[in-house]
Amino acid sequence: MNILSSVLLALISLLLPLANAFAQSGAGEQQPPSITLAQDDFSPMAEEWTPASGRWAVANGTYGDSFAGNNDITTITSYNSPFPGSGPAPKVSAEDFTLRARVLNLGVDDTHRVGIVYGYQDSQNYYEVVVSAIGTVHVRTVTNGIGVEEREPLLTGNTRNIWTDLEVRWKNGVTTLKVNGQSIFPYQQPEFTTGQVGLVTHSAVGRFDKVLLTEPLGGEEFFETFDQPQSVTFTPQSGQWSVSNGAYRSGVQQTSVSLAPFHTGLNHDGGDAFDYTFSARLFNGYTNSGNLVGIVFNYSSGGYTELVFSATGVAKLNRFENGVLTNIATTTCNCGSKVAFDVKIENGTFFTVTVDGQRLFESVTVGDVDPLLHPEGGVGLITHWSPGKFDNIRFDYGFFHACSLTFAQPPPPRIVSGTWNVDGGTLNNTSVEQSSIVVADNCAGDTVGDNAGQDVVYRARLRNEFGASGNRVGLIFNYQNGFYAGDYYEIVFSTTGIAQLNKYIEGVLYPVRTRHHNVPRNTWFDLEVIRSGIFTTIKVNGTQIFNPEPQGELRGGVLGFISHWTKGHFDDVQLVEDHSPVPPPVPTQ
Repeated sequence: MNILSSVLLALISLLLPLANAFAQSGAGEQQPPSITLAQDDFSPMAEEWTPASGRWAVANGTYGDSFAGNNDITTITSYNSPFPGSGPAPKVSAEDFTLRARVLNLGVDDTHRVGIVYGYQDSQNYYEVVVSAIGTVHVRTVTNGIGVEEREPLLTGNTRNIWTDLEVRWKNGVTTLKVNGQSIFPYQQPEFTTGQVGLVTHSAVGRFDKVLLTEPLGGEEFFETFDQPQSVTFTPQSGQWSVSNGAYRSGVQQTSVSLAPFHTGLNHDGGDAFDYTFSARLFNGYTNSGNLVGIVFNYSSGGYTELVFSATGVAKLNRFENGVLTNIATTTCNCGSKVAFDVKIENGTFFTVTVDGQRLFESVTVGDVDPLLHPEGGVGLITHWSPGKFDNIRFDYGFFHACSLTFAQPPPPRIVSGTWNVDGGTLNNTSVEQSSIVVADNCAGDTVGDNAGQDVVYRARLRNEFGASGNRVGLIFNYQNGFYAGDYYEIVFSTTGIAQLNKYIEGVLYPVRTRHHNVPRNTWFDLEVIRSGIFTTIKVNGTQIFNPEPQGELRGGVLGFISHWTKGHFDDVQLVEDHSPVPPPVPTQ
């Protein structure tokens, strides 16, 4: 290893913990690499809040306005700087930021509204998103004290005395709104390019919690199929590229490269993704050994690393640098001519390759690929002398790690409440309490990025010893640690034929949907919880009993097990990745 390489490794070892700290707002709740500009869970108050009007105070771990004035506002007046060594800033100047908060409306009608403000200049000029007590969402731009609705108010359902998650992302004058994790609509708000963020009430007593303001460091996660108008822009570096018939295609040149819209590495203006997953469906239109299609990464003016597949079924990992191509590793795979195959790379501190789910290059180490020696660069597609065809291209931050639990021996997973043991090859709850919970922190799936905790399937076997309606066993998913600690979703079953999908938010258990099942008492049954995007579908013994239900408040998180007033038993747990498209919801009768 030369001196420059040693310096790079030493620098990265210093910067990587800092980047990870920026990227996390708590284990199980991570966004694309971002800097936290402000966050407050009011236990106790952590930020500098300055009320413009109203009576604002912290009580029982939440913040609220008890005055119920016509227009009561409080804002944060000091923000972390995204630049190391810089002092706090009095306002947000980012061209791209996300503000998220939980709001509780204690009013009774549509005139009683609570919400968030951003781009705040003064009490007469700002943006706001508010939700009324009957669930109407209003998005307004207030200029010189006059508020203008950006869109027709949208009715989302009853929100009175129910914690509601509001999130806005403001990016270069365009705002995207999410309510309880569901995207509502984008709209134009170009007037205020800097300002403060805060909270607002209109004629309502409101409570607020979990205020989080972040600025992204990296590019957007994406999934591009080329079936609709293209939403992801690739940038050709060489060769001829075009979109036709639902695929991205290269011409036939010696080397054709097209880069995806993100840049990997640390401390780079284009993005700061270090650990990432990139996948695509490849098709090689020619038949000879020199006809190659593949994925390129760590691409820069000085060179690149490529993973290429020949039409004869040979996979090669190469490094091209200073005009010289060096082979790192070679193997064979089911990746030949005129056959579509799916390729996925996970690149970071470790490097893995899978083709149609089969892992390649088992013997390749970090030193072989040198991702730390070439930590920055573009990621995209490459062909050599082949009309390559590419589809289903996906970029995600972080890695997905499947897990399997059989409880062959103690100890049980982490106990949150109740009494648990591992005995007889099963996980068992031996206490009969209101809620007995264990969580398997190693079964978290992908916990990084906008898609965290999504596109996965949880499987398990369950058994309920008791037979009354309140005796329920079930599975917990998206269990939160860190900033949102203790929140989760649950699916629970009584042996009286009732299945309940619930969410536990801010210490309150809210019902989402109830369905029926036919599993008798003290009988093992198979459960599948399918997370597709923000939707949850549930199957029991292979039969779907819950149509896709939107659940978007909690991203990321880990798997857990729960018993309510019964002795429950659990076995054969699996967490697997699944990018199947979500089926359309069936209207509720």
